Amino acid sequence: MFVLSTGRIVSLFYQCQPLKSFGKRHIEDVTSEVNTLESVPNWCTVDTRTGSLTITLEENNAFDAEMYADELATDQNLDFKEDQRSKCS
Repeated sequence: MFVLSTGRIVSLFYQCQPLKSFGKRHIEDVTSEVNTLESVPNWCTVDTRTGSLTITLEENNAFDAEMYADELATDQNLDFKEDQRSKCS
């Protein structure tokens, strides 16, 4: 959760504990930085039905991620089609 203090300082909190302070900035700028559009498929399942915690890795998806080529941060001049996606690994 983002919090904007009376001193206009934006901070990120989780379970009432501060995780990171972003200083005096607009909260919209910080949220667009932190909440990105990358898509990462589920790579594990978590189960507690047996009374203990069981985590199962999905081997086919464990290291997969996709992003649009035009959003790729690189210094290279890339030639790509509109809506072209690239595998990230």
